[in-house]
Amino acid sequence: MKALKKICRNTVLAVLAVTLFQSCEKDPVPPVVITGDVIGITLSDAVAEGNVTDDGRGSILSRGICWNTQGDPTIFDNQTVETGDTGTFISKLTNLSPGTLYFIRAYATNQAGTAYGEQVSFETKSTNKPTLQTTKVTGLTKNSALSGGLITSDGGEPVTARGVCWSVLPHPTVEDNRTSNGNGSGEYSSYLSGLEPGKTYYVRAYASNITGTGYGNELTFTTQTDPCYSGLPSPVIVFQGSEDYFGSDGNLYTRYELDVENYRSFPDGLFEKAPDLPACGLNTNSSRTWVRIYDDNNRYLYGFCALGASSDLNGIWFGLPKGENPPSGVYIELIDRRCEVSYISNVVKIPSKDCFPDLPSPVIAFEGKSDYTSANGTLCTQYELDVLNYYSFPDILFEKAPDLPACGLNTNSARTWVHIYDNNNRYLYGFCALGESKDMNQIWFGLQKSLTPPAGVYIEIIDRKCGITYRSNTISLN
Repeated sequence: MKALKKICRNTVLAVLAVTLFQSCEKDPVPPVVITGDVIGITLSDAVAEGNVTDDGRGSILSRGICWNTQGDPTIFDNQTVETGDTGTFISKLTNLSPGTLYFIRAYATNQAGTAYGEQVSFETKSTNKPTLQTTKVTGLTKNSALSGGLITSDGGEPVTARGVCWSVLPHPTVEDNRTSNGNGSGEYSSYLSGLEPGKTYYVRAYASNITGTGYGNELTFTTQTDPCYSGLPSPVIVFQGSEDYFGSDGNLYTRYELDVENYRSFPDGLFEKAPDLPACGLNTNSSRTWVRIYDDNNRYLYGFCALGASSDLNGIWFGLPKGENPPSGVYIELIDRRCEVSYISNVVKIPSKDCFPDLPSPVIAFEGKSDYTSANGTLCTQYELDVLNYYSFPDILFEKAPDLPACGLNTNSARTWVHIYDNNNRYLYGFCALGESKDMNQIWFGLQKSLTPPAGVYIEIIDRKCGITYRSNTISLN
């Protein structure tokens, strides 16, 4: 019985001790949290630091950064949620607006509630809209025009879209008609299409970056009310070469090919089919604009009446029977039959098949001197010259040319003569009957032995048939 009482007494004491111990424990309180620095600030995001220094005798249920633009942000504003208990943490704030002031606080939540660190503010980076100029409007037709822009500053961020916008009302924006001409800074061109004839339009260049869209200066233009084109330049032609071909009659001809260098300046509309205009032979659907080729004496050589686009101007030509000398020069005329306007080109030289306008300048060298007695008994010194690159000159240059003016009594002298001059351009001697190019390694001039030779000499190779002169370097005789 005494033992049972002892057990009961001990049990009561143990229960009493546990109860007294539990009644001594304290309830949790809100955590202690510190707001750290804001780093890595960009246009649209930033990185903020926080530190939970005391869990408040509870479990950290959540922690992070909250922010707004008014001040004293809470978890009911924008927030991040980070894992972990006490200690430091880092949060990335995203979807921010450029150039905006934000307020942040670190927070931590336990069973007792949410605590906040001190408030810290920062401002996101800002950019400007691009700045640019609108390019002058050109190439006006009844339904199209050319313009563009020059971006002088991207505003600090890459240009993501650019072009021109236009409207029949002032101050057009990208919500009106617009072109899209890629991205990036610099200059660009824009083609405006779908315009109405005889209407006035307002146009501005535009460029966009992350901040917004900037606009260039506003220009106005009026589309043409008729199909004529104003302000077109004269065509510029170049000779591209020649080739032989057999004609439909079986005879051999030489084709002389021409290109119009500035063909892009001429709208394709000039070459649209024009069944309402006079036919070109049996072709009742020939083009509006015809092209005619003339020689430098205004003699008609050939023509094209069915070109389909301005790029076809690079395929024009005229032909002559093989062996017939071409004219020394030719020009073309573009005839806009609808508007009765002609565009006349420059005159371009056409080299003969055996003319050589692109040969190099002769390179001469002094080979030495020797004394000799002239026919009248005068003691003289002969100064000998070589043309080092004689092989660059075709032998045909030195063929006999009885059809050209005689050399004194020699009516069968060479086509090409060689003259020797001193450095003061005084004629010294010449050769009018060389038979081939290598003979230019045997040219010379003589002076009385008592005379001082010139300080320098040069030669001219004169192709009398083609009217081309090749002048050499000047060399010293020392």
